Amino acid sequence: MESFFDLRSAAEGAVASLYPKAEALGIDLTCVVRRDVAGAQGDVLRLETALRAMVDAALELVGRGELVLTVHRDGD
Repeated sequence: MESFFDLRSAAEGAVASLYPKAEALGIDLTCVVRRDVAGAQGDVLRLETALRAMVDAALELVGRGELVLTVHRDGD
């Protein structure tokens, strides 16, 4: 369902749900949301699901080390 939501909270929540897996794999997982990122209009559940799937897949590819999800505005 589309609505206005806090993009920072959505990204941080999606990443936080994967902290245990990252720790078990020996990966330092971080989420960086730039200050210029505010809210967004859309389906927050779909976005969180997509972010979790993307980060989960990246964890499998990284192996060990660090993985950073960075959220920023891309021009106007």
